[in-house]
Amino acid sequence: MRQSQHPYPTIARLLCMLLPGILLLGTGCHQSAPPNAAAPTVDQPTVSKANTKLLELFQAHGVKGTPQGKWIVFPEGNRRAQATISRETEHPTGWTLELDVQFEISPEQTIVESFVGLGDTRDKAITDAFTNFAANSLHVLIAAFLKTEVKPTQHARGTTAPSQEKEVAIEPETWTIGGQKRTVVMGSVGTRGKLPARDANAFGWLQQFKEKLRAKSIAPGTHWVRLYYAQLKNESMGCEVLQDNSVWTELQSEMAAVKWPAADGFYSVRVFLVIKDG
Repeated sequence: MRQSQHPYPTIARLLCMLLPGILLLGTGCHQSAPPNAAAPTVDQPTVSKANTKLLELFQAHGVKGTPQGKWIVFPEGNRRAQATISRETEHPTGWTLELDVQFEISPEQTIVESFVGLGDTRDKAITDAFTNFAANSLHVLIAAFLKTEVKPTQHARGTTAPSQEKEVAIEPETWTIGGQKRTVVMGSVGTRGKLPARDANAFGWLQQFKEKLRAKSIAPGTHWVRLYYAQLKNESMGCEVLQDNSVWTELQSEMAAVKWPAADGFYSVRVFLVIKDG
């Protein structure tokens, strides 16, 4: 039975509604404002064009894939993936939409990663969503399931990574999690908005996340974990931790209690990783 839960269902959809207004506050992403009022949300998922973009991303990283119906099949790892665009809404400040990427690693396990897209036009919003997917999850999926080494557009292994900096290869690491040796493939920190000053304490939360994760007991087999945190004007908008597409209540509560860096505007951070048997 395939899993179909959407990641961070509350936060993703909340940001789809709030980000157009946040952009007006001058958080680093300006959009033109057409005079018409917001159009109704379009909920019918768009598959074919999204899959074309998804396939192009994998091919650009040396991964061969073949379209088969609604899926893209990867012969190298006997995996398949698909992308859908939904919740498309035209606002006075531009467009918002949601990109959902499903990556099936077995008939019983499907990773689902969701991203908000923003832009002056629908096409720009789709490009924005795929850009964030490529920066946050794509390289982890390839390194964990399709190839042994990937060059991401940002720094690897959960380090801060402005997109202009030099590419670094993602390679599996060995962590001790719950007393057991596990193989971990961890991506870079994905960001939106204006981050707080990059001082010595700006990314203390990341080290705490790793330490808390290592202290947990995780069942054998393949698992995936995603941390997301958003803040606006020194107030938390939400903190969410998922394991295998479902809320990881214990670790989420612990990360919500962390002293996150304060910022006057909006920012969000996101970390995605895959855990496999060592």
